[in-house]
Amino acid sequence: MIYKSHSGSITAFDIPRKGKATGLPDMYWWRPAWPCFNFGPTFSGSKVDESMPIKCHDNREELDYWLPQVEWDLSGKTIKGGMDNMLPTLGTVEGKHFVFGKRS
Repeated sequence: MIYKSHSGSITAFDIPRKGKATGLPDMYWWRPAWPCFNFGPTFSGSKVDESMPIKCHDNREELDYWLPQVEWDLSGKTIKGGMDNMLPTLGTVEGKHFVFGKRS
């Protein structure tokens, strides 16, 4: 997932995907447990609300208990604890581009 903040800074995170779903972690990102079909930052209108978390926005009853536990701030830090922080993607920003796999 790549996120560009309102101030222009760019961050990228490694998240597991299968088809159209993000694999939400059991505790660790390398162990995805539940599929989420609408994962990402929280929008208010057409803009990201930077005071709100990155989370699963699915409305699925079977996940009602679990979803509040798996939320991260926009820097990728877990909010509730007990979960891994989001893993930063190896890469660097060059101009308007994110170059994957490149060290600065």
